[in-house]
Amino acid sequence: MGKTVTICFANNKGGSGKSTTCANIGYVLSTMGYRVLLVDGDMQLNLSLSFFGEEEVLDMAKSEKNLYYAIRDQKDLTDYVVSTPYENLDLIPSSTLMSQIEFDLFTKWQREFILRKSLENIKASGKYDFILLDTPPTLGGWVMNILCASDYLLIRWRHRRGACSVWPICSIS
Repeated sequence: MGKTVTICFANNKGGSGKSTTCANIGYVLSTMGYRVLLVDGDMQLNLSLSFFGEEEVLDMAKSEKNLYYAIRDQKDLTDYVVSTPYENLDLIPSSTLMSQIEFDLFTKWQREFILRKSLENIKASGKYDFILLDTPPTLGGWVMNILCASDYLLIRWRHRRGACSVWPICSIS
């Protein structure tokens, strides 16, 4: 595979299956031989909890090697990647501090592009075929940041038997 494809999983409703769908698609892609990076962008830590035990996730959330500190300090995310127990599947863990990320980003220059810039070196390295971004159940500035870093948006919703849509993100520059 050539270019790294970035997909975000979003819906402003909690409990719609964003984290579960992101985790399952990431795992299936990894078993197919694709190299996958998962990014847990939600303060509820559900994506991280899909691959690690609660104690380990809470330790990652308390450390300074998680998404919150990287975004707040506008750092390259390369050093924040954690290997999961599964081959071809890595994770950038979240923190409960993500609840205040909107406030932290408010005064930043070009704040809607911070995640995209933080992922540049990872994408340029070609190490991953897919980057899957989990979002919180909101439509605020942080989710806009995630959308701006994405090539595709997957919206999971329930309609009778369950459904989802995948939309290409066009002309975000």
